[in-house]
Amino acid sequence: MKTLYFFVASMLLAPLFSDAQEVIHTKRRRTGKPVKDSLQMSCLLNDAVEAPPKKKAYDLGVEQPLLRISSTTDSLVKAGLNGVVSIVQSDGKGKMEIVYYFRDYYVWVSGLTKANVVKNQKVQPNDVLGILKPGDILEVLVTDYQTEVDPRKYIQCVIQPPTTTQATK
Repeated sequence: MKTLYFFVASMLLAPLFSDAQEVIHTKRRRTGKPVKDSLQMSCLLNDAVEAPPKKKAYDLGVEQPLLRISSTTDSLVKAGLNGVVSIVQSDGKGKMEIVYYFRDYYVWVSGLTKANVVKNQKVQPNDVLGILKPGDILEVLVTDYQTEVDPRKYIQCVIQPPTTTQATK
C-alpha cells in the first residue's frame, strides 16, 4: 500500500517538471472546454473477472478508482495501449509493479508474478507485460495527467462482475 501512495505522489509531482505537459494542460484550463477522452485500451487479461474491493483498515474519504481483476484461465498480462514503460519494480511482497504511459495517461499495474518488460521499452497493445499466477489479483490504476480516472471507462472488453464467493486479498 505504501508503494501505491508513493506511486500516486510521484505521478502528481512528475508533470511539474515537464514544461511540455504543463503547456498542454494550461491550454485545456484556459479554454475551459471539456476535453473528449479518446483513449481506448484493449483487454489486459483474457476472461477477466472483477475482484471484490479490498477491505480497508482506514478510510481517507476519497474513493480510489482502482480496477482489481483476475482470471483462472489466463496468466499473461498484456499492454492495453501503445506506450513506454517508465517503472518496473518489486512491491516488497514478492510481486512486481509496472507503470507505462501514453501521452498524458499513465497506467499502473501491480500483482504480477514476473515482469517481461524493462524500463524505457516501447510496448504495443497486446504485448506481454508480465505473468500473473492464475487466480491472483491484478490491480490497475489509470491517471490522466494528475487526475486518477476509472480504468473501466477506457477498457474495451467485457469484465465479469465480482462473484460473492471470491475472497479479497
